Amino acid sequence: MSNHSRIDFLDGMRGLAILLVIGFHAYARYPDVMPFGDHFATVPVFQYGWLGVQLFFLISGFVIFMTLEKCRGFVDFMLRRWLRLFPAMLICSVIVYVTFTFLMPGVREVSLRAMLPGLTFIEPKTWSKLLGSAQPVLEGSFWSLYVEVRFYAFAGLLFFAFGEIAAIAGITLMFFIAASYELFPLVAPGISLHLLEIFRSWTSAEYFGWFAAGALYYRFFQTRAMSLFLAASMLVVPAALTTHQVSMSLSIPTVLAALLIAAFFAISVYGEWLRPILRSRVLLFIGYISYPLYLVHENIMVQLTLKLANVAHWIPPGLLPVLPICAVVGLGWLIARYAEPVLSSVIKPLYLRARAFARIDKPVLRAGSVAKAPLPGAGA
Repeated sequence: MSNHSRIDFLDGMRGLAILLVIGFHAYARYPDVMPFGDHFATVPVFQYGWLGVQLFFLISGFVIFMTLEKCRGFVDFMLRRWLRLFPAMLICSVIVYVTFTFLMPGVREVSLRAMLPGLTFIEPKTWSKLLGSAQPVLEGSFWSLYVEVRFYAFAGLLFFAFGEIAAIAGITLMFFIAASYELFPLVAPGISLHLLEIFRSWTSAEYFGWFAAGALYYRFFQTRAMSLFLAASMLVVPAALTTHQVSMSLSIPTVLAALLIAAFFAISVYGEWLRPILRSRVLLFIGYISYPLYLVHENIMVQLTLKLANVAHWIPPGLLPVLPICAVVGLGWLIARYAEPVLSSVIKPLYLRARAFARIDKPVLRAGSVAKAPLPGAGA
């Protein structure tokens, strides 16, 4: 966490994002299951905690374009992303699969095939089409990883083919094409949306507005050009309005919550005012374990809460998720600190062989990129 090659406040931002998601899953996502029902479901920090995923998307847009600049081509970029994502996904998938046996007996059957979407980062409906039968799901929260990987693929292809400016413009255009799906029923009722449905299904571009805004904030962070900051801040408005949960409800509080999350990110990128909070030891620690914690927390936390409610009647209902949250945080730390580095070192020879096979040895000269100013507080 003290590595100066990282932008430390972004690690704290990751910590905040995963805490929002955990709060949502613990207190608002399952009112029909949790012992306290919907008592906490309207508390804003829990009710809108799902926006932690959109905060992750903003962070990814920022960080991935910084990563792209260090890579020697599209294959190099995707291999690096695979080495970063796959070890924790494999470990967490195995843990979630195994814990079904004693945490959720009789809830639903889970086969080994349920691990397929997570381990390949390909969404279940695609596997259903490929295999001709319904694809079981291991963990619902994996959905955002399928979106992330699609963003990596499109952003990487555009970046290495046409340069950074074209890549940001391209994913922004893809977003507006996908977002028009929400507009057409209002301005042209009865028009066929079949092609747009196919486009959204195969690209997940309705989420790309968040990534594109993050990329623009990154360019602002480099250059301090206010035009880029304003462009990013304008882009988050349609991104917030067309986020699935927002477009389904169209409530003013939901829209404002989405914009508040975006504003928090923007202010943190703009200046130092909020960065001391994000650099707190707690948020930096949670940010450090955020990826495995995100992957492993949901089912285990919910089921541990239910089991605790059955044996510890003296605990106030609102405090029941606290111990399970601490348990999954500890599990996330064990994975990030020990299991993930070990597995990464084991599979790294495979990664190196893949790089050698692809002959990744020389930097690629990319057209359309803009000269960069040194990053404040960050190395290469």
